[in-house]
Amino acid sequence: MSFHLLIAILPIIATCLAGSLMLHAWQRRENNCARVFSLIMASVFVWCFSTILEQISPSELLQVTFGRAQYFGIAPCPTLWLIFTLRYTRKDRWIRTPFLLGFCVVPIISLLLALSDHWHGWIWKTVSFTSVPFPKIIVEHGWFFNYVLSPYGYLITMLGMGVLLSDSFSGSQLYRKQTVILLCA
Repeated sequence: MSFHLLIAILPIIATCLAGSLMLHAWQRRENNCARVFSLIMASVFVWCFSTILEQISPSELLQVTFGRAQYFGIAPCPTLWLIFTLRYTRKDRWIRTPFLLGFCVVPIISLLLALSDHWHGWIWKTVSFTSVPFPKIIVEHGWFFNYVLSPYGYLITMLGMGVLLSDSFSGSQLYRKQTVILLCA
């Protein structure tokens, strides 16, 4: 087995796990929490599957294509996480159209910029290709990725974790254990 296939093992495991959890949650989609969790897992599945394809692709063109395809999973993941934590903690009053629209602006812009990045370089400032020790692209991220997308993603993810953490103190012992498992995951 070549080295570049070996490094694809972790994304393969993550893809299988995300796909299994997505299907499991989708079977319970009548529950609002399960539906949103299924969407998060779909996002992670797309992200990880695109990572696998990027890592095993032999050419620069294919690696760049699959690298950009990852943004279909990367962009919505933090917002879906926040929506899930609000549903899980029964704070549905926050999930209204203005809230959703506001929190979808950065993911939508990020996806559009990732798809058109070859014209402006705001997501990937530079991309180079090396074939030693195996074919891979080397990316220097652009200003939008560094100053908008990444900080937004971390902030929204931490906000969701904060919602879970603050709510865990008011729940039952079982609810606290579930919350700890979610936070660890």
